[in-house]
Amino acid sequence: MRSSLIGKIEKAKRYAQEPGRVTLSSFTADFHGDNANHVISYAEGKWQCGCDFFSQWGICSHSMALQQMLAGMLPKEALASAMEPQSEEKVTVLREISREQAKQEVQQLFWSRRTLYYSDIAKELRLDLELVVDICRELEENGEVKVDESAL
Repeated sequence: MRSSLIGKIEKAKRYAQEPGRVTLSSFTADFHGDNANHVISYAEGKWQCGCDFFSQWGICSHSMALQQMLAGMLPKEALASAMEPQSEEKVTVLREISREQAKQEVQQLFWSRRTLYYSDIAKELRLDLELVVDICRELEENGEVKVDESAL
């Protein structure tokens, strides 16, 4: 019996060196992000992530990271699905403007005195989300805007 177990162990080692033998059709994982943990899944050809960014854009750094990590084991449509908009999704073409102009436009939105979320600002102004977050943090540090903690 021990020799058959040794044979299985050797076979497992060989299989482990050949990740192309495995195709993940669905899975759920806990992703430990920089700011929080997120449940991320892939099933029936669609990605899901519990982060706020994914709910707005249908893609996020967590889903893209998993696609890169598991590229050899995911079906082709799993790799394409996050990069291509779903039929019900709208594609937002980001504008390329100077940081100073972006900062001025973000400030103007804050003058409207409505509750603003980073993702809403990025979508409305068609700006990169990281740029918006960076500008908002700078404005807050300079005392030019105040974050409403109850809205977080």
